[in-house]
Amino acid sequence: MVFLYRILGWSSLVGMIIMVATMPLPGLFTKLNARYQQERMKATDARIDTITEAVGALRMIKMFGWESRIQERVSVRRETEIDLIWKRRLAELGANLCGIFLPTLTMTITFAVHTVIQKQPLTAAKGEHRG
Repeated sequence: MVFLYRILGWSSLVGMIIMVATMPLPGLFTKLNARYQQERMKATDARIDTITEAVGALRMIKMFGWESRIQERVSVRRETEIDLIWKRRLAELGANLCGIFLPTLTMTITFAVHTVIQKQPLTAAKGEHRG
């Protein structure tokens, strides 16, 4: 941080503030991901329990013509499970995008402050002039 401050001046502090401010975002997405995974596992267990129950009572289900009822129960549980898988994937995508875009955003804003607000040139030889 000291090295960067010597090269870019106070615009490096702006970048540090942005990094600190956006630091909780990947953790938030990871926490959502874990929550959706736990809920999905419960939904999977419920669906499997329904299927196991149906297989155990298959003769009775066939005898009374309850196939459509059982199929509907399994379908509802499967839809819940698929919805949770979708939410988990979105949370995972959010965490991955944070890992890609937050460093780029921080760097872009830091350099923009350095060039636009401080009116300083941004060159490859910038470090040579300040010693």
